Amino acid sequence: MSFSFNRFATIVAGKSGTDKVAIMRVNRFLCAVLAAVAPVLATAAPMVFDHGCIGNAVEGCYLVGVGEISRDTPEELAAFIDVQGVEGNQILLDSNGGNLGAGIRMGRIIRENDMTAIVGAVEPRKPGGRFPLDLPTAGTCASACAYAFLGGTTRRLAKGSKLGFHQFYMGVQGASSSAQQVSGQLVSYLVEMGVDPRIFAKASSQGAESMYWVPEDEAESFDLITPYGYDDFFLEPYGKGVVAAAKRKTPTGPYDLVHQVTAYCRKGTATLLFTADFAPERSSTFNLSLDGRKRVINAAKVASRRTDNAGYLEVRLSSKDAVDLTKATLVETYFDYSRAEGWGYGTRLELNDMDRKMLDAAFRLCL
Repeated sequence: MSFSFNRFATIVAGKSGTDKVAIMRVNRFLCAVLAAVAPVLATAAPMVFDHGCIGNAVEGCYLVGVGEISRDTPEELAAFIDVQGVEGNQILLDSNGGNLGAGIRMGRIIRENDMTAIVGAVEPRKPGGRFPLDLPTAGTCASACAYAFLGGTTRRLAKGSKLGFHQFYMGVQGASSSAQQVSGQLVSYLVEMGVDPRIFAKASSQGAESMYWVPEDEAESFDLITPYGYDDFFLEPYGKGVVAAAKRKTPTGPYDLVHQVTAYCRKGTATLLFTADFAPERSSTFNLSLDGRKRVINAAKVASRRTDNAGYLEVRLSSKDAVDLTKATLVETYFDYSRAEGWGYGTRLELNDMDRKMLDAAFRLCL
């Protein structure tokens, strides 16, 4: 399938003809100049794309990209998506880099398709087959790949994976002026992708042959990866007392539908409310784990209701469960629903001391 430059500009911008011309000029400039930006890489096979799934679960499906990013890789990615779609709406990247201009164009295609980007490795592709996936293992995404990775609407690293940026150099006449222009384009791209541009300064502080491997805590603080889980609990007035609520940091996804957890007293009973994108029309048993100590709450104490826009799962706790909850550090929950009903509506809450005080305040009138 052919992929014209005009069509690429439309995919990237979706704006006026004037905007498209400007974007095409920028991309041509980047393609022409940035091919020599990165340190010389060892010869590697060009990036190939395929789909792979862990079992038959859509949330375990990936578009997998492995290998060096060449000048043609963005067009090959766009053509692959046009023909085969994106299973699971996730792209798994494992690459030492390549053409930086192509990496930026690739990142914009990933963003246009609203994909989650993950750094991780899988088994090599078997001839004539698909990637036989297990859970992604540690992978590498460096140089041009790191900029492609930033196109993800949400971004994460498989355990042990490495994300690397480096200083670019230009061995061409008029390099100083061109480098200033390229620097401006790179910083603009970082801002466009919602990334803290301080990472550019970090990368630029490295030697021409050095790679800055971003520590995971720094990757989160620079918005290179998307925080997972829930924010700290906050309090709001409720009747004669208060409610404590924690909102999800990231968007919901398939079979991962809860976006807020709320604790309060209702009719003298400690209650947890899980607000989700959807909820089944029946109740189910509720599974609660407090620092690894598991307990099951009968479906008779679980109520489910839904509206056109949301679902609500309400659980009535015993006094002991509520007290133990206010003392826990790690709280894990799920409901016994089938996949067809939205699956477990699971949550994982890491509580700090202030969270526990807020939960205690929310339950105070019924404990």
